[in-house]
Order: sequence, then C-alpha cells, then structure tokens
Amino acid sequence: MSVSVFQKNIVVTYTAALAAAELTPLALEIEAQAIARSIIRSGDKCLSMIVDFGKTRSSFFIARDSAVLFTTTVDHLGGEDLTKAVQKNLNLGYAEAEKLKVEKGLLGGQTNKELFFALLPLVSILRDEIIKHYSWWESRRGETHLDQPIEQIIICGGQATLPGLIDYLNLAWPVRIGNPWTNLFSFEEYIPAINLNQALRYTTSLGLALRSHLAES
Repeated sequence: MSVSVFQKNIVVTYTAALAAAELTPLALEIEAQAIARSIIRSGDKCLSMIVDFGKTRSSFFIARDSAVLFTTTVDHLGGEDLTKAVQKNLNLGYAEAEKLKVEKGLLGGQTNKELFFALLPLVSILRDEIIKHYSWWESRRGETHLDQPIEQIIICGGQATLPGLIDYLNLAWPVRIGNPWTNLFSFEEYIPAINLNQALRYTTSLGLALRSHLAES
C-alpha cells in the first residue's frame, strides 16, 4: 500500500468535477503510480527509474514493483517543444514538422542533419535530467530505508518511440522503452490492434484499469 499527499483544494476540485459528471471515484492516486503499475511487471523487486516523455512535459519516477518512491516533473520538455523546435529551425508548418519528427527523429545521417540538430538541445536536456536524478538517488539512497541502486531506466509516454532516442541517450545503465501491456497479456498470445506508440499514450489509463485487477490477483 502507498499513500500520496495532495493539497486539499486540488482533491476537492477533482472530486467536484466527477460529482458534476455523475461519476463515483473508486480511488484517487498520482499519475506516476498508475504508470508504474502498467509498465513494471507485478512482483518485480528491482528498482527502476521511469521517464514519462510526454506531449507537454517530462516526469521522472523512481519505483519498485508498483510503489513510487520519488517523482518530479520538468515542464516545457515534451513532444510539443520538439515539434516547435523543428518548425523554427527548418521553417516548416506544424503538421509537416510533427510528421518529420515522428518518422525520422534522431536517426542522423547526412540527409537528416538539420532535423537532428533541431532536436538535439531538448533531447540533451532530457539526457541531463536522467543523469541528474540517477545521481541524486545514488548519493542519497543510504539515507533511506531502501538502500538499493537503480537497475534499469524505462522510457514511456507518447515521445518514447522517437526514432534514435534510446541510441542517443547512450547511458551507462540499461535503458528500454516501456511496454504498457506488461501486466495484461503476452505478445505470444495476443497482438493488440494499436501500435506501441499509440499504446504508450494510454499507459496511465491502463495502469488505472489494472488497479483492482492486480489487487485481487
């Protein structure tokens, strides 16, 4: 069991909106908790850093099994910022910049040089933030009840499948793209109708749906 604390006015705002929509909440929890439940295999005791590389911001969580131990968010470091950087540097419209980012990303090469350098400053900030938070945990883990090193870094969110991202990060620790279906089914038994990039956009929703299922199993 985990406990999250929010300002009362934030909780009241959400519960009032749900009541107005005639919906009855079963539980309220932070987004990081739902994401961890979705992409970390149930019962996995290794310590993970989860990087939620989303549309408008990036969040960094440290979690073990589905318990979140630390979370922080960096605003203006997301997919929208990447697309705007491509727009500005390559003088493109929004739709064309978004398409180019999604299809080519950081793949490099002579024909992709301008796009690579347009994306580089923001992706470099993401890499620096990962290293900073990893180092922060390592420098303080002896002060906590859980003296355990981070063993893997999992990238999720709608920007996780940016071409070339994992190779560019080139970190000293294992890095992989999260699988939001981890606790739902095996790909050996079923292939979902949506691709990984689309599925990663529903990671939080899948984690919320798993709340009662994993509690009962």
